Amino acid sequence: MGRFLLKRFLSLAITLIVATVIIFIMIEIVPGDPAAYMMGLSGSTEATEALRAELGLNLDPWERYFSWVGGMITGDFGISYTYRIPVSELILERTLVSVPLTVYALILSTLIAVPVGVISASFRGRFADTALMGIAQVGVAVPNFWFAILLVLLFSTSLGLFSAGGFPGWEAGFFECLKALTLPAISLALPQAAILSRVMRSSVLEVMNEDYIRTARAKGLSKRQALIRHGLRNAMIPVLTILGLQFSFLLAGGIIIESIFSLPGLGRLVFQSIAQRDLIVVQSIVTLLVFAVVMITFIVDLLYAWVDPRLREGG
Repeated sequence: MGRFLLKRFLSLAITLIVATVIIFIMIEIVPGDPAAYMMGLSGSTEATEALRAELGLNLDPWERYFSWVGGMITGDFGISYTYRIPVSELILERTLVSVPLTVYALILSTLIAVPVGVISASFRGRFADTALMGIAQVGVAVPNFWFAILLVLLFSTSLGLFSAGGFPGWEAGFFECLKALTLPAISLALPQAAILSRVMRSSVLEVMNEDYIRTARAKGLSKRQALIRHGLRNAMIPVLTILGLQFSFLLAGGIIIESIFSLPGLGRLVFQSIAQRDLIVVQSIVTLLVFAVVMITFIVDLLYAWVDPRLREGG
């Protein structure tokens, strides 16, 4: 187990180092000067150069890279070019919206997908299987922003049960914030649940054909008992991979949903920062998202080792 963890930690560290280099280079080659953008057309050359010096943009690229990485390690992400406040404060403020939204959507997705996948596999070839997988196929094909618009029209405009957008802030109370995040979370969860249910169905069908399931059935267990006692844990292995990928996607890919519901999350902050040439914010958020993806992958690997002990032994 120690060797397993060490290999995963080394892989994690190398991935993060390579990612920071690539992100920094990509930001460097993006055309346009943030200082010139901030000064506008009326800004003089002297004022623009002074602003570049203040922002540290006049340093060599390698100096800025090591200064940026060193600052991130100590928790100093720099100062936003546009907002003139620490980037860490901006990110923390937006994370308090994006992370709860992502977790909420992932919980809803899992609660929908796992039972649907298991039921569909249990009734393979029957009407229930065909109907559930047909609905899942529609969920895969339809984009989440379309779901979002329909939910707003139904539950906000017609029924008035939820607000059409905005976020009251956590000081307004947990349930008020949860209510504000419900429609966005459902919009994000439905397409992901459709994908996850299909994976769950395939995994359950594969597991049910294994020898140990047939042995359990031969010993007198029903199909349902054999699945619950012996099959479900193994069937979750590919599902864990999809859950890890979905968490990363939901965290980083909710820009459109956050825009539809006017949520002050990370997605909107990245979009605004790109438009405003606030590159220090963009590269910091992208790096944090990469770190989140890598950490989630690492956690999934640990869950693999817990579910399948052969992985801890190099099997």
